[in-house]
Amino acid sequence: TAVFSTGNGFRAAWHLGETSNPSFDATANHADAGWLNGPASTTGYIGNGLNFANGAGQGATGTNGKYL
Repeated sequence: TAVFSTGNGFRAAWHLGETSNPSFDATANHADAGWLNGPASTTGYIGNGLNFANGAGQGATGTNGKYL
């Protein structure tokens, strides 16, 4: 079974380990998240991550508009 199963109430889950846009949803909903205003790929605690600390309204938005 999937770790982030929609049957367990997960609507979307992003690991944020991609090094380029978008961040892929780990659920069956495929609500991938597009990056806003250039967050930087960085080294995370486990694998890659995204740095939203640069300001300028950085973030991510669901590409299908449903979840964020």
